[in-house]
Amino acid sequence: MKKLTALLSLLTVLILSASGESSYDPLLHRVLREELFYQKNHLSLEGRPGPFYLSAALTDIRFRRVIAVRGAIIQKRDVPYRGIMGRLMVGDYELNNENFLTYNNMFGEIGRFTGTVQENDPLAIQRSLWLMADTLYKEAVVRLEDKKSIMKECGMTVDETGPDFIPAGEIHYSRTRRQALPSMALLEETAKVISKEVGSEKRIKDSQTDIYGWETLISYVNTEGSMQVFPLSGITVTLTGYGLTQEGEQEGMRFRAVFPAGGEFPSRAEWIKQAREFRNALLRQIDASPYDDYYEGPVLFSGEAVGQLFASALFGEKDPLIDRKQPLYYDRRIADADPDRNTGLMSRRRGRLVVSPLLTVKAVSGKEAWDGIPLVGYFPCSAEGVPVKEKTLISRGILKEMLSSRTPARKGDEAGWHKRWVNPWRIDDAPGVVAVFPEQSLTKEALHEKLSREAEKNGYDYYISISSLSEPGFLDSLTDQSWEEPGALLPRCVEKVYPDGRREPIRNIEALFFSPRTLKHLLGVAAPLKARNLVYKRNQTDIYASFIVPSAVAVEEMAITGKPQDGFSYEEYLHVD
Repeated sequence: MKKLTALLSLLTVLILSASGESSYDPLLHRVLREELFYQKNHLSLEGRPGPFYLSAALTDIRFRRVIAVRGAIIQKRDVPYRGIMGRLMVGDYELNNENFLTYNNMFGEIGRFTGTVQENDPLAIQRSLWLMADTLYKEAVVRLEDKKSIMKECGMTVDETGPDFIPAGEIHYSRTRRQALPSMALLEETAKVISKEVGSEKRIKDSQTDIYGWETLISYVNTEGSMQVFPLSGITVTLTGYGLTQEGEQEGMRFRAVFPAGGEFPSRAEWIKQAREFRNALLRQIDASPYDDYYEGPVLFSGEAVGQLFASALFGEKDPLIDRKQPLYYDRRIADADPDRNTGLMSRRRGRLVVSPLLTVKAVSGKEAWDGIPLVGYFPCSAEGVPVKEKTLISRGILKEMLSSRTPARKGDEAGWHKRWVNPWRIDDAPGVVAVFPEQSLTKEALHEKLSREAEKNGYDYYISISSLSEPGFLDSLTDQSWEEPGALLPRCVEKVYPDGRREPIRNIEALFFSPRTLKHLLGVAAPLKARNLVYKRNQTDIYASFIVPSAVAVEEMAITGKPQDGFSYEEYLHVD
């Protein structure tokens, strides 16, 4: 306890000495800590065990969003919010109330995020945490008894299921600099400039600039001694637009830039340049020929598409590299409702080849920048109080480890450091920063030659090149068109590339699905490595992460088909200049 008190005093001094870096009053940390230990000693029901572990997170959030069309603001929001979240376990580390699904908790976690007072009022924060913990404790006691009953009914023992939670071991504390958002005035001016530049082209029928910024500062404590003040923040600038082809069909495009809020905000001149590049790329897409062939051959991914390829293939919907302990199901209906019920096959492939031997993949969430580019996925400590460390997931194509939390999938596993809050309303396992290192690299010219030869073997005089990928439905806000299929990505900026280097833009490509198997057979990769900050979806949750990836990747064989022509035309509904 003396060690804990000393650390608490040191953390308080650190925070007090960093004027303006934290929006938290150090007194709140003391209150959270004292309240947790009070709850641990006083929460009780007759004949039932008390809690052995509690944690709390006090989170200040600010959302800023600006949407503009053709130089005019159509929507803006600046919303501050403070919430508090708690976690409570009864039993012990070997067997507790978690990892057991019920109708009230489909994800097997005890965790609630609820609003609390905005002011730094210690008594009000204390009351919020007590009311939450009281409810969590009563639920935990019932859930543990239900879990023991099901285990007995199924003849399962703790030795068979492995421990439910792993002690952190050491006491950890950290304090990270606050990452403040740009002012609303700057965001509004930027949205106007971008949307005016894109909308100046008459052939673009509609376009929209959406700037979304989030600043999340979390104060975390637990009864093991971990104390943290750390931010999760960033800015997403999304440009969407569409026009009409010569046949009167809709063709659209999206560009998305993601970067940490704490970095330097791009200048007006840089945004104008990006807007012009987007506008010109959209016009090329509109003028591209519709693809009416069936292609089965090598595909080159370059530019923005490389980051999305690795994010979707390694951490998307299908068999992500995330180790998850299979929870005990209360009944079949709950099992069917669990979104992750079909995952977990990848964990059985440790020590086996899962992707091309050309690739080595590492989790490096403690890396704050790459080649001068700040990484939005950076975080120094996990959401469970474990410091970040580098971890090799795949070595020369062989699966070595997977992302994990402190809820192990197998007995003997170490405490995972990868768990973090993707957003405050859902606890999820997600990568922070992932680096993909090629074991050998080809020049762009050598890669082009290899792709051309492989395509010729398959009977084609061209190969397919994709430089952008988007989720279906990205034009919904502009066209009332909706097509949503989990895990699907629409190829954008697609070209036929001929052996002599000639490029022919094409469009109307069907959506693609990616998994680790997509990366099993590669023709080669090209350097240098580039940092890609991005947002992608898994289980319909937006995940912000950073991927350090090769500049180009050649997949040996994929099927590419054009969308079927149904005869529908927008020409009679929309005027063509």
